[in-house]
Amino acid sequence: DAPASAPAVLVVAAIRRLPNATIDKERGVCENNENVFLNGAELELSDGWYGAPARCDAATTSLVNAGAIRVGSKLLVQGLELLPKDGEPANPLADEALDSFLALRRNQVRPAPWDAKLGARRETAAFPLRSVAADGGAVKKILLHVERVYPSTWVESDRPDGKNVHRSELAEKRALKAWEEARAAALERLQDAFSFANENDLDEGASEARARAALETKGLFERRTRRAAKLRVSGVTSTEKNATASHHTGAALLTVYDLDEDAAARLELAEGATFEVTDVSARLEKKEGGLELVASRRSRWRRVAPSALARARLAPNPTPRRLATVRDLSSETSFVTNAARNDGKVRFGEEFDCVAAIVRVARPTPQSAPTSQWVFLADASVGEALDSGFAPDLSKIVCDAELLAVETHVTHAEAFVDAEAWGAGAGFEKAQNSATTKNS
Repeated sequence: DAPASAPAVLVVAAIRRLPNATIDKERGVCENNENVFLNGAELELSDGWYGAPARCDAATTSLVNAGAIRVGSKLLVQGLELLPKDGEPANPLADEALDSFLALRRNQVRPAPWDAKLGARRETAAFPLRSVAADGGAVKKILLHVERVYPSTWVESDRPDGKNVHRSELAEKRALKAWEEARAAALERLQDAFSFANENDLDEGASEARARAALETKGLFERRTRRAAKLRVSGVTSTEKNATASHHTGAALLTVYDLDEDAAARLELAEGATFEVTDVSARLEKKEGGLELVASRRSRWRRVAPSALARARLAPNPTPRRLATVRDLSSETSFVTNAARNDGKVRFGEEFDCVAAIVRVARPTPQSAPTSQWVFLADASVGEALDSGFAPDLSKIVCDAELLAVETHVTHAEAFVDAEAWGAGAGFEKAQNSATTKNS
């Protein structure tokens, strides 16, 4: 009587069908529909008493083809679905049971020890991050170590233009203020229309319907936004001396949606902590092509104390954060892809920290609806040119030192915030830098 998503240890009783052709990877993208499993392997799983048909997605079918899953293999499964969704559960011995199947996605299946007891398990196991596949569907439970928390953003959806706009905190405050002002002006005009309707005995209900339609057309009836945060996370590794597992813990970008203010504040203090997170979906990160995890309202977070990890003989192995200077970034080794990885240098595509002062802010482009802007920064290494730290002679520093050029870019003009609005523009000497900004 347990649901299909409950954790259990099952044995592969038979392989009913194994596709000969190579599976199209695009068909293996894990979505919540039955089409993902049309060209996958078909298995019969058993708890030792009854059998149930199962179909594999592309990633799990590849394991069957490679022989990693074969007849007699014991599998730990959790978070499975019974498809099709419009079907009804049936007695495993009834003919109706053949009309449905268990959907086996890669991130919901793990090998179980040969001597594992078949049947239901009381607790859900946490799968390691290094074993999570981007096309393997949702993960029921996972251990994640937070290496970095990025500033939260706001996502506006259901706009009249059909686009989703991502904004920073500052851009969201500005957009909200503009929307409220536009809504107030529209309501004032509609109030005059209502007064005219009442004076001429027009249908009040029809007037309200037209007013609502007018607000919806302009996107002023309701504004749908939600706060999101991105975290750079890694997994944990075994600390046992005889452990055969690699110390590679895996890495991912975790996106958390629908955050309230309290949750956002707690996440800001989460760097360096380890969490047990449930109901996380996996997908391919669009920009960098790496693994991206997505947590939603269904996800549950539980902080894991270092002492609890130690008792479980587990420990995080995070990537050390690096504070780079402008000269480090301009070093020739930064351009060499096969250089030694332990020399402390930063390569293209790698993340780094830098403490610098803004010395120049370029004019945003395009001028009508800006989406891009260049900002030029200098750090403490510029003082080495004069052997006296930051000197008041800005022109000599700029001539002798190297600057870090950073481009800020957004995809939608409404999300753009001028660099001067977030604290830029003063530089070493406010008057001089202001003149430079105007002439840029």
